[in-house]
Amino acid sequence: MSNTNEFTGEGAPRWIDEHQAAMREKLDRHVAHSQERFDAALDKTSEVIGKAGSFVKKHAPEGIGDRVQDLTDRAQAALNTDGDSDR
Repeated sequence: MSNTNEFTGEGAPRWIDEHQAAMREKLDRHVAHSQERFDAALDKTSEVIGKAGSFVKKHAPEGIGDRVQDLTDRAQAALNTDGDSDR
């Protein structure tokens, strides 16, 4: 990416290039950190769903507990998408 001065046609001052590089690096770090936090939130959500499902299965009548366990498994599978290209 070339920065040229619109008046002289010469390259942009070095400080502009340095600032752009610094901002690009800062944005990259922010995006990486955001992805880590998002992944941690998904993991915690899956864990909480599993615990809630186990509690209901243990304390509810068998038919209801089995249905809740099935829904719990499906919800956790939907959250655990490590192989998806979106993540």
